[in-house]
Amino acid sequence: MTRRYPDRPLIGVGGIVLAPTLDRVLLIRRAAPPAQGLWSIPGGLVQTGEPLDQACQREVQEETGLVVTVPRSQVARLAERIIPDTTGAVEYHYLIVDFWTIDSTGAEPAAASDASDVVWVAPQELHQRPTTHGLSGAIQRALCLARGEVPTTPLLETIVGV
Repeated sequence: MTRRYPDRPLIGVGGIVLAPTLDRVLLIRRAAPPAQGLWSIPGGLVQTGEPLDQACQREVQEETGLVVTVPRSQVARLAERIIPDTTGAVEYHYLIVDFWTIDSTGAEPAAASDASDVVWVAPQELHQRPTTHGLSGAIQRALCLARGEVPTTPLLETIVGV
């Protein structure tokens, strides 16, 4: 299955990594299409047989070098991305599960894999950067969840087998 012009939606994950003080969020600059050059959260496609939370951990590590724990109950958002080409044909179609976590490593991130740059940014400064659609809202929801301001009812249950 190819990413461009897929015959069905592809499943992806994103990692909203917050600083322990909740005053910064980790962003990467996308190095490849779609949204090349825009700031977003680390993420990518899920591999067959890979649980979503583990896929998120892998993607965060591949793109930033940070090793984080992503509890599967920490879903901040489910996002569907349908991106048509100039003729209206569906060029990309993703279902993305965005998890949130708090970085407890204290390690400095470094851009790698599909990221051309990585930075910690104050949430109130997100508007100063060109970001992927809906990023600010997802980060605000993650911050509310981290502060206990909204219910943490799991939005996702992983079932393996029958």
